[in-house]
Amino acid sequence: MKRFASVGLFAFALVGLGLAFAHASSARASDGDTWHEVRTEHFVVRTNAERDRAIALATDLEKYRFTVGYLSGLNTRDVPSVPVTVYAYDSADEYLDATKAYGTAGFYTARPAGPISVLSLEDGDEDWQLSGKRVLFHEYTHHILHQYSPIEYPRWYDEGFAEFMATMEFDDGYALIGKPALHRVPYLKRVSDWIPSFELIDSKGRYMGHIGSSLTRDPLRGKGGRSLQYAQGWLMVHYLHSNARLQQGIAQYLQEINRADVDDEKAFRRAFGISYKRFDKELIRYWDDKEFASGRGEIASRLPDIEPEVREMPAVEAAAIDYEAVVVAGGSDRVSTQNAARAFKECLDQGIRPLDMRLGLFTLALEEEDWPEARAQVDALLAENPKSPEGLTASVALAREQNEGELPREKALELRATAKRAILADPTYVPALIQFADLTFEHDLEVDGNVTSVIDSIRFLAPDLGEGKVFEARLFAHQGALDEALSMLDEMIKWSASTGQELQYKEIRKELAESS
Repeated sequence: MKRFASVGLFAFALVGLGLAFAHASSARASDGDTWHEVRTEHFVVRTNAERDRAIALATDLEKYRFTVGYLSGLNTRDVPSVPVTVYAYDSADEYLDATKAYGTAGFYTARPAGPISVLSLEDGDEDWQLSGKRVLFHEYTHHILHQYSPIEYPRWYDEGFAEFMATMEFDDGYALIGKPALHRVPYLKRVSDWIPSFELIDSKGRYMGHIGSSLTRDPLRGKGGRSLQYAQGWLMVHYLHSNARLQQGIAQYLQEINRADVDDEKAFRRAFGISYKRFDKELIRYWDDKEFASGRGEIASRLPDIEPEVREMPAVEAAAIDYEAVVVAGGSDRVSTQNAARAFKECLDQGIRPLDMRLGLFTLALEEEDWPEARAQVDALLAENPKSPEGLTASVALAREQNEGELPREKALELRATAKRAILADPTYVPALIQFADLTFEHDLEVDGNVTSVIDSIRFLAPDLGEGKVFEARLFAHQGALDEALSMLDEMIKWSASTGQELQYKEIRKELAESS
């Protein structure tokens, strides 16, 4: 079975870009009437910012994608990639009015159909306040690492590296890297509150508060556990990448801790040549000195051509954006179904993005369990294109939603055949691939070469999706490789992000062990 392509790690590429790290002193709209859509190779940006700012955002996102991939040594060009759709509001008030996501500057949702980000472009009044653009940079770093790298990243490094990269700026053909994440500084002010490095490392893939550490035993201290995990993760990554001696060990360390039999502390010592305790002391000294390394790398000569395509949205489409942004991000239960449906239908009447609007109407109908309306949207999609992968997959989803219990075998086979037609129409459409695999295992259908190919495709196109990993483990068990299936689930349990995810994987492991 195909797994992952061999790729490099961040530590290998800093020298390749010619970054000269230097120590510096401590760091210190539109009114919404007009919306633009800017399309590039990897992004679709819909925003009410002024035209030039909209183009600059899309261009910066392409620059960021290239630079993070280049610095990470990851091959981001040879794997099919669904564009990220970004809904960017010019002001924080507009963003909050639309999303009700109070206390945030933006969010990012990884979906089988493609990632979505909704954010505010407004910068805070203070240097330490986070902007939505930084949120997107942070989350897109996760996307690149998880999509194109073959390894699991410990939570402290995953979040720390994303924070480290998210402060990137672009200036006259150069990428400026390593500026302090000022929004994390308040959490680091009291060193006595810091989490010992061994606790951060022992957490593996977990967010603090989900592990049996002193943070969970001490409720007062535990309240800030995740914030400290992000802040200290950023500082640890910043120190590792700015120290020539330690930087050389990063790739070795990340590779070693992905071995099933690894002793984390010994791996740390082998890679960096110091103990946890010594590392803590050096980290505190680095923080106290407040001389954070920053880098400047030339990218203009390496950067692929970026050719934004811009269109101004008609007023009726702009009026639908608030609803669309929330619905596609999974919040259809938080909008007025009647108002959202009216806005989408008005776009349809004018021939504006009919596929998107019909899928929006279908999603609303599923949320309301309005089966006739959902069927009407499926029928319309298939009338417009009988081979529509979206329409075929929606028809499968509708049939499964309408049947709460187990489907009759013949019906399950029929639906799987429909999912197969969707895959033949677009072999990269992940929702269809997932429906095909899920029907196979949920209803104990025949496992043949088609199933193997489908799971290979899911793991290749969306390697970080939990569904794909579970399908692969089930396939191993079905093929008689139970030990490999259980070993894979053991690793998933070890790297799970939460107690709920851990319990889910343990239940699947138990099921496979007992059934085999």
